Amino acid sequence: MHNEKNVSEALLYTCLDIPDKTKDNIKARLDIAKYCDRTKLHLTKDPKGVWKKPKANYCVEKDDKHLQVV
Repeated sequence: MHNEKNVSEALLYTCLDIPDKTKDNIKARLDIAKYCDRTKLHLTKDPKGVWKKPKANYCVEKDDKHLQVV
């Protein structure tokens, strides 16, 4: 029961891109740059020297985050 809850929460938080809850962090993005050929997901540095994480394709847009009850 707890395993299913943990997995579903991890997927939900990652897809909704909730800060401090997502598993898509800087270390994961560095691994993507090292092992995968997905240049859209690689970290980039802005002129101030801060790492910028581009939005992934699987993340829900901010406008679509509302719950629609039918």
